[in-house]
Amino acid sequence: MVRLFRYFLPPWFLPVIKAEALLAPNTTLEDVFAGFYAWLDQHPTEALLISMKYESGPRRQDTAALQDHLYSVLNSDQAKRYWIQTNGSLGTLGQARGKMTLLQRFDWSKLPSTATQRMGIPLSPSKWTDNGVAIEIVYNTTNNQIAYIEVGPYFMITIYFLWPFSSLGLGLL
Repeated sequence: MVRLFRYFLPPWFLPVIKAEALLAPNTTLEDVFAGFYAWLDQHPTEALLISMKYESGPRRQDTAALQDHLYSVLNSDQAKRYWIQTNGSLGTLGQARGKMTLLQRFDWSKLPSTATQRMGIPLSPSKWTDNGVAIEIVYNTTNNQIAYIEVGPYFMITIYFLWPFSSLGLGLL
């Protein structure tokens, strides 16, 4: 089974999670990931898709410090054990079992060019149309892989990733 979680990135590293759970106000990004890692240890046949998005607003800034912190966390030795380390490819379900795949709904615009160990499916926010109901984002230009995104009532988002012989539809709230 593939499970999906959404995570928003506020500037002070406190998580806002769209799920049926409450977190302590001092919960860190590392705490959230540690929970996912423990869950994967107990469910090694599962695959997790983690949708991460920077949530802008008053007194919130997408800073180099925020991007550097996230980049460091995703490239730690522990993260390399649990995250699919490829960029722009979903791979196979067999490769994803016991691991997490990043649905990257943000840009690495403030990282230095030397930070090249990027991973996940890049779904740049600049490619989402305002109030669009049918969005197509090419996330891998080499293989012409496209994410088809539908926005329905109550901002229910469904993302379809198409492979040559199958497709995977994911519902997000």
